[in-house]
Amino acid sequence: MRKLVMFCLLFAAGIYAQATMEVVRTAGANDQIDISTITKITFTATDMVVAGAGKTIPIDNIRVILFHNIDSAIESAGAKGALLAFENLGPNPFRPATGIRFGLIHNSNVRVSVLTVSGSKVKELMNSPLKAGNYELTWNGTDNGNKPVAAGSYIINLILDGHTINKKAILLK
Repeated sequence: MRKLVMFCLLFAAGIYAQATMEVVRTAGANDQIDISTITKITFTATDMVVAGAGKTIPIDNIRVILFHNIDSAIESAGAKGALLAFENLGPNPFRPATGIRFGLIHNSNVRVSVLTVSGSKVKELMNSPLKAGNYELTWNGTDNGNKPVAAGSYIINLILDGHTINKKAILLK
């Protein structure tokens, strides 16, 4: 009996030592997702889609999202695990400026640029090492010479330790 109790305790400790994302629902059972299975998390107007884990959770059912033992997952992920969040631009479409918000789990080299849809650089907003934390930049619709650019679609390009993420921005006049 004593061996069985010890096995159960060790098994439970092994489960909780695993890096997981827990989705606490407003009603019903919570979802425990092994972080190593997640390849992408996408938020749509109605759902959170967790690719790799095969989960789609209605947004109105989510009360809070918790991360357990994330430090071990970050250490094993290396630079890929640096980005905590790269939020949607706000406002978008915009006039005269839009906010660019992102969060870092650990210290990282970050470059944020504005590009045309064909890939030409319009403006470099940031190129520096940053400490872990939340950041917000503003693009006011100007180029590197601080001249206003034409109305249209642009790409906000975030490069984090060699990994690239793009968001589309629409400038109105």
